[in-house]
Amino acid sequence: MPAALVSVLLMPLGFEALPLWVLGEGLQLVMLISDWVAALPGAQLALAPPAMLHALAMAAAAIWICLWQGRLRWAGFCFLALLAIPASPVPDIYIEATASNVAVRLGDGTLAPADSRKGRFALGKWLLASGDSIKPADAAKREGWACSGFACKIAIKGKRIVFLQAGATPETHCIGADILISAFPLRGACRSVAVRIDRFDVWKRGAHALSLGNGIKLSTS
Repeated sequence: MPAALVSVLLMPLGFEALPLWVLGEGLQLVMLISDWVAALPGAQLALAPPAMLHALAMAAAAIWICLWQGRLRWAGFCFLALLAIPASPVPDIYIEATASNVAVRLGDGTLAPADSRKGRFALGKWLLASGDSIKPADAAKREGWACSGFACKIAIKGKRIVFLQAGATPETHCIGADILISAFPLRGACRSVAVRIDRFDVWKRGAHALSLGNGIKLSTS
């Protein structure tokens, strides 16, 4: 910064070359340091973002700690400890906004997509939101999905999920399914399946997320 200031002052006189050279050398040193730090183990860590109310509560607790003194200050630390408890369960199934790909949460908490090529942007966002820095292509290698032809099947939390891509015949795969997700319009097919989400559903309501537990909770965006 001093070299930048000196170069500006000397520009009207035409003597800015030397301080600009010093400025360039300093920037090179800063870049070398930043590259070294970025290459350290654990320098990059993906963290799941907190819910909005959770983040506001954390900010309020931090302000309390900064403003108060004495014993009242410890109340802020206690509140921060309570915030360590997860605010709400994360979805178990993610459906991309065009229904071109689906990802499910496995027993160990990681996400496994049904397809390694389609919906990669959305899949990358799902992984980061889950605090997972793995690449989408590597996430697709996780065990869980059983795919044959244009159909992929998996069972989680006692529910059997079937994902159909374009070219699949719905009637041959919907038997025994609890949740049917289709990348194309199902129209009148597979009405016996309790939860059906197809291309028309995501077209009207956007990406879907399902939470499995006492029933199936559905949210859209």
